[in-house]
Amino acid sequence: MANTIVKVPVPEVGTYTLELYGKGADTLLNSDGADTLTRLTNNKRWATATVTEAVTGVNLARVRNAANDGVGYFFTESMADDTNTYLCVEVDPTTVNTANDRLGFVLSSLVGACANPQAATATTVIIIGADTYQVVHAGLDATGVRTAPTLNKT
Repeated sequence: MANTIVKVPVPEVGTYTLELYGKGADTLLNSDGADTLTRLTNNKRWATATVTEAVTGVNLARVRNAANDGVGYFFTESMADDTNTYLCVEVDPTTVNTANDRLGFVLSSLVGACANPQAATATTVIIIGADTYQVVHAGLDATGVRTAPTLNKT
């Protein structure tokens, strides 16, 4: 278990701690979030924490203030159990969800295109994680062109 450095952007004022979670998991990976973030000397918008646990891979980093409020969510670079410094990039859950939705509908549409349906209407479904993406293709004309599909997510 090396002393791995995690570097994360923080607001310019306040005291902060770092929590690390496995990607997609609810298990805290570092000492009960007690890793204190120390501001860099010349760039006060960045801080580092020394993680003494063996944490590897891409992880979700959560920054908390002194009132224990979450003030930022980030993804780490793919970490190794070493003494290197790993940067964090900010996560906007709305952006992540929107990207996942777009991907789900695109993949479902591709499944429909690969199936080469000959019927006037066709429905294709793909499941990604806990979400089901359904694309209903309708309005096939004589040239094989369809009208805009109907998108459903459940």
